[in-house]
Amino acid sequence: MQNCHAILKDALRKNDPLLASEAARLIGEWKVKSLIPDLIDNALSSRFYSKTSAIYALVGLSAVEAIPCLKILLDAPNVPDDFYWTGHKGVRAAAAVALLHMNDPAGVPYLRQLAEAQSSVFHRWFAPALLRLDVPELQEYLSFDALCSTKKQTSLCEEYVEPGMTCMLCEALGVIRDPRADGQLEFYMNHYSRYVRGQAYRSLFMRDPDEMTAKKIFTHAAKKATDFDRLVAAEICGDATCLLDIAQNASFAFDRGSAIDSLEALDSEALQEACASGLEDTDVYVRQCAVEQFARAEKQEERNRLSEMMQSETAPRVRCAIAAALSGSEGKSC
Repeated sequence: MQNCHAILKDALRKNDPLLASEAARLIGEWKVKSLIPDLIDNALSSRFYSKTSAIYALVGLSAVEAIPCLKILLDAPNVPDDFYWTGHKGVRAAAAVALLHMNDPAGVPYLRQLAEAQSSVFHRWFAPALLRLDVPELQEYLSFDALCSTKKQTSLCEEYVEPGMTCMLCEALGVIRDPRADGQLEFYMNHYSRYVRGQAYRSLFMRDPDEMTAKKIFTHAAKKATDFDRLVAAEICGDATCLLDIAQNASFAFDRGSAIDSLEALDSEALQEACASGLEDTDVYVRQCAVEQFARAEKQEERNRLSEMMQSETAPRVRCAIAAALSGSEGKSC
């Protein structure tokens, strides 16, 4: 069988931003420490904005040897300068945040610069991470008023209604120490995007993890009636039966895969059943989710099943997931 590390290395070098990004994420999540040099090379040489996944993976691996690389990227990210949008700034900010995780404040001046420019890179994409890091020099820019103020530039206000950014705001509101966040999250529970609603549910429950909050979310999600609303409510309420049904029968592949992920902490038997069907799913994303959850059982029979699957699987993303899972926490090769 082809070496698992070779599969992941090859994916990192492919001219495919999604595949390279997924390979980097998998290396970080499965703690394949022997590939840290390859992550550093990807972060420095890739011209895709999605190389932020390699930066996040280096943080997850506590790779202090990457600090010189991160300092280079902070000033020279080696990606196109899309000054009117977020990619170039996002790579620089990712490097700055990664340095903070490694107790190096070199990126704080750049992050402050973004904050003072009211950049969505600071106030949306990286707000949750910065709130969790609790950096004193940046706290004034991460208050409830700073994140939710409507007194921003018109173009920025329009930019902030985009669902992806609104999801990040909802995540930040789950972390911020301000009671007004509860009301703001309840407002976003009525957003037109089911994904924004889902993050609002999760963040509200994270703030108030009690039966009353769970019941409120369940009732609201039932009225919206999409599989994703039901999925997040079931995850919060611990309803493994509902999640298994969504994992096996939902129309949208993203919902099926997300239900498999949500089962991880609830019911091992239901998870195994969901993974069994997920490994045979026609959709690449669902198979990838099933592989990752199936492998977490860390039993020899699961490893054997994945080794067999590698022989017939053709989707690069799924092959990368199998390779990372088989490499495991010690960086073993297949």
